[in-house]
Amino acid sequence: MLFRSEVVASLAEGCGATAWVAGVTQAHSWMLSHFPTQAQDDAYGNPDNVVSAVIGPRGVAVKTDEGYRLSGFWPFASGNQNSQWLLLGGVVKNEAGDVIDEGDFLVPTDAVTQLDDWFVNGLTGTGSSSVKVDDLLIPAHRFLSLPGLVMGGSPGMAAYDE
Repeated sequence: MLFRSEVVASLAEGCGATAWVAGVTQAHSWMLSHFPTQAQDDAYGNPDNVVSAVIGPRGVAVKTDEGYRLSGFWPFASGNQNSQWLLLGGVVKNEAGDVIDEGDFLVPTDAVTQLDDWFVNGLTGTGSSSVKVDDLLIPAHRFLSLPGLVMGGSPGMAAYDE
């Protein structure tokens, strides 16, 4: 049985770009497993879907009655040009502007603007670039609190035995 790192190393023998995207997207799937099951169903209703990410809190979301209004700019979204979904990190503020949480948002790739700014010699084939959104409504079930996850709980943990 090959471990993930061995698989990525084997892929890298043929193509560094393929290995890079395979390495990072498997981590995104793990992260998505902590989201509510409805968000997991959104992303993996088609099992061929790929999830790209910039997990760090680069954006800002305002919590509303409808969910979250997300805006921001995320550089280095590896593999986003070949993905159907993105995990985008951001701080969460209330309507008064106070920071109340921090986490990741599950966003359809076709809802973001992909920028043509990836000019990396060795990893051109990764399908990477910066992405941005402006005041995009994200349903509440497509948010995962990172402090909540770190403190030992996530909606997805309750759905699985291990």
